[in-house]
Amino acid sequence: MVRLGFIGFGEAAYEMSCGFKAEGKDVEIRAFDVAYTKNKANFDARAEKAGVEISESLEDLIGSSEVIMSMVPTAYTLTTAMDAMKYFGKGQLFADASTSLPDDMVEIAKAAAERGIDFADVAMLGSLPKDKHKVPILVSGTGADRFLSLMQPHGMDIEKVSDKAGDASAIKLTRSIYMKGLATLMTETLMCAYVNNIQDKIIESISGSLDGEKFIVTANRLISGNAIHSERRIHEMESVIQFAEECGLTPTMTIATRKALEELNGLKLMEYFKESKPKNYLDVMNAMRVKGIL
Repeated sequence: MVRLGFIGFGEAAYEMSCGFKAEGKDVEIRAFDVAYTKNKANFDARAEKAGVEISESLEDLIGSSEVIMSMVPTAYTLTTAMDAMKYFGKGQLFADASTSLPDDMVEIAKAAAERGIDFADVAMLGSLPKDKHKVPILVSGTGADRFLSLMQPHGMDIEKVSDKAGDASAIKLTRSIYMKGLATLMTETLMCAYVNNIQDKIIESISGSLDGEKFIVTANRLISGNAIHSERRIHEMESVIQFAEECGLTPTMTIATRKALEELNGLKLMEYFKESKPKNYLDVMNAMRVKGIL
């Protein structure tokens, strides 16, 4: 049996709790949320469905929990953590799963160490409504090993990154550049396709270029191509922008692509590589470092 306390009872804590309950895991769950008194009926209904006991104060939650996980909006990560640590006893485990900056996690870890609290920087990388408590998690910090040993036996998919708080969050935020950017780019692409009733052909064409290719192979091909063909691709993006605008769309991602290509073209990487084309993305990254960009 592990006693788990959630600070914040939004979607993340709710879905994770539902997962534990559905599989009959030996996890006793409590939650505290500052919005509870404003919407008591809704919180109580969700808590009952998820098998969670609502605590009426932060102090009560922390005092009755073995593992305390903070899952609050980014804007409240630091203030919530600092407020919560007033009630921690020496040796307790504090895991912060809020999406926040690595520097915030470092600051929380420092405050936790001064109070004798084990701290884990927790980054959830998948879909909670789909994966529930089995969502892939990366963890770092002084409390990483303890968090893993306590929660992994209850079905959680946890991988330790390092003993340094902030590392797990850094991976999550960097990954989001691609994942959220890709989702937005897909939306813009298929909006334009839909307006012109060519969506099936667009999906078929892009699938032919990408399906079955490993991410690293795609990254090497596309990033190297951008580096040596940036000038030509700027002009192509200008035509794409004009076409999308004629379709009544605002091509935000395409405009950003043109700007990024303009900045890349300013590095004159084609001259840098001369006759020797970049073999992979690392060649391009190293060239950017030489040019003082990285």
